[in-house]
Amino acid sequence: MYLAAAAPGLIRSLTLVEPPAFGISDSPEVVATRDQLKQLWADHSIDRFDFWSRFCELIGEPPWPRRPLPPQLDDGVRALMHSRGPWEARPDWTTLRSAQFPKLVISGGHHAGFEEIADTIARRTVAERCTLPGRRHMVPQVGNPFNGLAEDFWQRADSALSNKG
Repeated sequence: MYLAAAAPGLIRSLTLVEPPAFGISDSPEVVATRDQLKQLWADHSIDRFDFWSRFCELIGEPPWPRRPLPPQLDDGVRALMHSRGPWEARPDWTTLRSAQFPKLVISGGHHAGFEEIADTIARRTVAERCTLPGRRHMVPQVGNPFNGLAEDFWQRADSALSNKG
């Protein structure tokens, strides 16, 4: 969203999947998760395995079942622990709403906070909105329903762009 708002003239379309923008809504579902995520990020005594387990619980995903984390996952968790918190999102709604490119927001239908975030983004940016249940936060893993939806959206975006040209 940040890059699209920074250079809207360079964007052909924007697809957001389960966007973790916990700073854009004050609904009870979002606030509850946001507060818990802030507590998690603030706990500097927690190790990566416990951080990941708690993070997965908060976003509705199953954690890695046993210690240790696999090396690639461990590297990703280390980066996540030191990244900006998902409550810091403050996109430029005015630019995104007025941008001429098509927008699509997809969620997995598994977490009230993510549903509210997706609804808020769709409403504020005039985006298409879709829910694809079955794989929780890992929406692309539903396979053909996701692939078909994304391909159809991108084809319509290309067609709209061609008709303007």
